[in-house]
Amino acid sequence: MILVLLAGLPGAAQVPSQQQPPVFRGGTIVVPLTVTVVDEKGAPVKDLKASDFTVFENKKQREIVNFFPQEMTAGPVAAGDVVPLRLSGEVRDTSIKPQTRRIFLIVLGYGRIEHPTNALEGAIDLVNRLLPQDLVAVMAFHRTTVFTTDHQRIAQVLERYRKEHEKLVLEINQYRFMARAPVVLGLAPPGEAPIPDKFLKRIDEIFLGPSGPGGRAADSSFVRNTADLLTGMDRVTPVVEKRGQYQETFGMITQILREQGEPVTDEVLLNTKLKFYAGVEYLRRLEGDKQMVFFSGLEGGGTLVHSPYRPDGRGGRTVTESKSASGGLGRDVDEAVVIAQRASDARVVVNLIATNGTARGGGGGGDVPGRELAERTGGYYTSLEMATKAVARVDELTRFSYLLGYMPSNPDLDGTFRDVDVRVNRPGLTVKFRHGYFAAPEPPPLELEAIVKRARIETALSYDQESKDIPITVAVSQLPRMGIQSQTRVELTIGAATLAFALKDGVRTGQLEVQVYCGDAKQVVIGDVGQHFDLSANEATYQQWLQAGILKIIRVPTDAPPQYVKVVVYDYGSDRIGSAIAKIK
Repeated sequence: MILVLLAGLPGAAQVPSQQQPPVFRGGTIVVPLTVTVVDEKGAPVKDLKASDFTVFENKKQREIVNFFPQEMTAGPVAAGDVVPLRLSGEVRDTSIKPQTRRIFLIVLGYGRIEHPTNALEGAIDLVNRLLPQDLVAVMAFHRTTVFTTDHQRIAQVLERYRKEHEKLVLEINQYRFMARAPVVLGLAPPGEAPIPDKFLKRIDEIFLGPSGPGGRAADSSFVRNTADLLTGMDRVTPVVEKRGQYQETFGMITQILREQGEPVTDEVLLNTKLKFYAGVEYLRRLEGDKQMVFFSGLEGGGTLVHSPYRPDGRGGRTVTESKSASGGLGRDVDEAVVIAQRASDARVVVNLIATNGTARGGGGGGDVPGRELAERTGGYYTSLEMATKAVARVDELTRFSYLLGYMPSNPDLDGTFRDVDVRVNRPGLTVKFRHGYFAAPEPPPLELEAIVKRARIETALSYDQESKDIPITVAVSQLPRMGIQSQTRVELTIGAATLAFALKDGVRTGQLEVQVYCGDAKQVVIGDVGQHFDLSANEATYQQWLQAGILKIIRVPTDAPPQYVKVVVYDYGSDRIGSAIAKIK
């Protein structure tokens, strides 16, 4: 969904110069495309004009109607600026204009990735290179920070990770090996022992710092549960994919894990590919081009841990040799092409710094699928360089680029994936760009809001684990029967620290969607209620909410006394979700 409908000026389309504002054809759909061009030494080329570029979509040459060189320089920013992923109350800016800051998501693959490339030193060096206005977040284990310009705090997280992760990874691996159930008659029972809270607490201390005397809440507004970000995988706008190619969905992944008895949160903690999916969805709602910088090692590759099955990118599953499960983001080049489409559609550039060298599975060439993924999204790949040198290249490549707008080959938004190619007429240059997009229309803001709310809530309801991006506690009591129906009283306490509130004239306002389902012993739904809450609080009330939570009481009519209650709370403003299941004795 990266086409934009642009209100324009009358007259023939032109290519504006560097100083001119963009000129658009009235009512014409234009595709934005960011292109980086480097010379034989790898240095950005900065003197190209629009006439030097040729764009092809589905092998048809297209007309370039907008052209902007964009060079990143230091700009103003409020200290400690933390950016929530706001989706509501804003009209999306559909104009094509140069970006003024870069957006980085640093993803640390599972395993002892520091050596031999000094990966964490490189990640810290990247943060130190950022411009003051640049946004950055970190994803590692099962946690993800918010995007922020507080670069010092992010560097502190990475420093704690560097000191603690090797010991922590070793202990988690030893625990899972020792806790694995024995194989009987050649068959192993599904699943392994869940990763204990003692390890999860240490991960939270990496992200939040050591706990104080009273302990530190794991639901701090600074961090998110990475598994919850996967609920955005299932697209709100359907797309038509090439025959034989299917994008993986959250439902497909949870089904496989359910069959294997694996918790989703544990799998995200251990799995590289699921972090990729979560990162793409996290970045999708931010405007413009975004950079994912992936430090990927030998452990936690594209397969689901200890499962012989995995989605094959074509709507089925395939048996995988155990040696193929090491490292990387994809099973093979074909799968890399499929998952690159997801990243390109979200305008996410994947830069992969392979920390495992060039030899994998007895062969050479580094992470071949990873290289394909990086190239198809316009990113940088290396399996040879030390991490500090690699991030210096990423920093250099992202400081200068060209923003083009071109006319698509087919004005109909038919949901198909459009292949894109860009060439320059000067020999000896290398051109980096995203190689396509899904031509799917984005619904109007109000319709999009309704679709996203419904999709997130329905996904969370079908998810058999609790989502914890919004902390909630549930107390359930059965009221005396009145007439032919029972009535169940559900008391919710909703944590306020992670919610998005708008502040105006000293009053904070927000919105929550709450869905409650009651089920019998066979988990058949016997009653449900959905409610929308408008929140409004002065500063005193807001501080009280931060301390004690927001109390809401919902009564659910049921055909009989329920055996369990599931509650989902969704905040559209922050795109956070929380869920809880209460069993009734």
